[in-house]
Amino acid sequence: MTLWSNLKRYAIYRKLLVSYLLLVLLSIILISAFLYQRFSYQTQAEMNRVTLSTLDQLDRASSSIQDRVVSIGNELLHDPDLITAMLSNATSPLLDNEVVIKLRNIQAVYPFVEYISVFNGNTGRYLNHRGITKAIDGELIQRIRSGSNDTSLDFIPRRLDLSPLGTPVNPMPILSYVLYSNFSNLIPKSGAIIIHVNEDKAIGELNRSLSESTGSQWMVLDKRGIVISHNDSSRFLNNLSSEPFVQAILASGSAQGHFTSEAFGDKQSIYYSKSEDTDWILVGTRPYNPLFPGMDDRQTIIGAAILILTIVGVLLAFRLASGMYRPYSVFQIQQNLHEASWRKAYPLLQESYLRRLLTGQSPSGGTETNLLEWKFGGECRYCVIVIQIDGYRQFLGRDNKDQELVRFAIRNIADELLKPHGTHRALEVENDRLALLVQFGEAKLTEHFLLTMIEMQGTVRQYFRMSVTLGIGDVVHSQAAIKDSYHSAREYLKYRLFLGHGSIIDRETAVSRIGLAGDYPSKTEDSLIEAIRLGHLKDAEKEIDRFLEAIQRLDYKYAFVYANQLVISVHKQFVNILSSDAGDYETHGSLLYAFSEFETLTDIGAALKPLCGTLIERIDEKRNNRNLEMIESVLELIRGHYKDPNLSLEWAADRIHYSSGHLSKLFKQATRQSFNDYVNAARLEEAVRLLRQTNDSATAISEKVGLGGTYFFTLFKKTYGMTPAQFRLASPPSGENGKEA
Repeated sequence: MTLWSNLKRYAIYRKLLVSYLLLVLLSIILISAFLYQRFSYQTQAEMNRVTLSTLDQLDRASSSIQDRVVSIGNELLHDPDLITAMLSNATSPLLDNEVVIKLRNIQAVYPFVEYISVFNGNTGRYLNHRGITKAIDGELIQRIRSGSNDTSLDFIPRRLDLSPLGTPVNPMPILSYVLYSNFSNLIPKSGAIIIHVNEDKAIGELNRSLSESTGSQWMVLDKRGIVISHNDSSRFLNNLSSEPFVQAILASGSAQGHFTSEAFGDKQSIYYSKSEDTDWILVGTRPYNPLFPGMDDRQTIIGAAILILTIVGVLLAFRLASGMYRPYSVFQIQQNLHEASWRKAYPLLQESYLRRLLTGQSPSGGTETNLLEWKFGGECRYCVIVIQIDGYRQFLGRDNKDQELVRFAIRNIADELLKPHGTHRALEVENDRLALLVQFGEAKLTEHFLLTMIEMQGTVRQYFRMSVTLGIGDVVHSQAAIKDSYHSAREYLKYRLFLGHGSIIDRETAVSRIGLAGDYPSKTEDSLIEAIRLGHLKDAEKEIDRFLEAIQRLDYKYAFVYANQLVISVHKQFVNILSSDAGDYETHGSLLYAFSEFETLTDIGAALKPLCGTLIERIDEKRNNRNLEMIESVLELIRGHYKDPNLSLEWAADRIHYSSGHLSKLFKQATRQSFNDYVNAARLEEAVRLLRQTNDSATAISEKVGLGGTYFFTLFKKTYGMTPAQFRLASPPSGENGKEA
């Protein structure tokens, strides 16, 4: 009765009860919906995984067939009898028999191959070991005759009817692969090799085994929607391009996926995978309803569970509403909120005030000085220390969370180590820089303070495997001059270019270089460019070191500009040497287009030396290509004029406008023999051919090949160990006058 009385008298009870009821109902609905959807999703996901895995098996089987066809084609091209039969302009029964035996032996190794054919367009011969006639494969031969010369391999699915041979079987599904002349230069343009794959042995058995195990349909389509394999062999070569689910697959840009659609008069779950190797589309269909058997019963159970939970939740809400009400003060809540807001805003106010000090903006009132909570007493001095992260480009390669963690850790390390030295405040001024404002009472920074800075660098290096450089600004005596200390610290950091990473730079360290000018080392630049032209990498590296050493003593502005000018000069001199195809601009892009990102002269030298190496390599490649073209032109001269007795090194050098000495050196490097030895070898090769194919005398042959009679006999016997007459008697006759049958 107490609960009902409170509900009637106090609105807060009614609101609380309604809130509990709504919370309970909403929680039950959300939990039930989540569990139901989770169950459905997991079931569907598992089904998708199994089906796509099955499609992957089909894809591997399909790709394997094409790979084996290419392998068979390559094996056939190594057979000289087959190549001769394809190139021959005359019919040879013995040669045809050898080719047929070869085709039968290869087919015996690959059981999925029904038969292999060879077509000679010159004679019209169509050879195979199954006895398939040109009339049976007439449509295929006609397609080969009218085929495009642009393709190397053509795929033709068809049915093979063997009834003309007296074989009482139904037409069998055949996948014919036609290898044209573009497949290999050994295949003539008018010929072809055709490998006929039995679809049932290659893919069909796998399709039907999958269908028997799952009660689903599995098929392989080409890019036009034609069936080239199906677990129902009667659907071979059916055109399914008009089916909505096939149209959706062909229009999809995804390589793999699934959806639900009407197919074959029923609602189906459609799964597909597009093969990259064969351009085939592997499709699997499953009836949609059997995917979730017993789903209606489970919905009933879930509904009953929701009803029970709802009743329990309502009773629990009444119980909580009657026992959990506690009066509270609105003022106390508002006060807590105000204090929480101030605690959040106070660090932001401190950071804003500190930024104004660093940038030289005057405080708007005297009370703002207390925001930094300085320890006043006696004369105060201030110093700004800027911490800069070294290797910032590599640092940006880390994960964003890792970068934030490192910045936060550096700030914490500085806070911890600077506590004994007085009041200080830290502020992140840029992504790679952290500013420390330190208040102390001494006239200058003590040695103990500098040792603390070194300890901070070591701690950062130990924990994060990275270094930081510190720029220590000038000590100032008022808050208004803090901006001058900050500016000087930033200026000193620029001299990291000379001192390297992990340095501590103050006025004493940088004063010897500030404002120091010098002339640009143009002679060193000229020596560097000349060393690159001559291909002397070590000399080029020495010149780079000499250049960097020359600008090491200058002011930062001069040294940075001079180093940048050197890179620009090298790039300008050899702008047409670098290759985009070889990725030279990607390799050296940071040096050529992002020079300002380099932090030290050592980094600049380390990047400039590989650029010089790449330039020397590209120059050598171009020089070698020109030499090879020149040698090829000399070889053409020898092949065209070897019969001329006056052919000599000097004559060839005069024709190509080279000195004979330089030509002799380049020719021997390219051919591993001298010019005269190469010419004599070419002449003797022609003499041997004439001795075998003609009845000309040795003297006449020596005149035909450009060698004097006596010298010809001497050179021939020295090379072959016998006279020309003995060589003719020892060699079987061939050619026009003695060709073997």
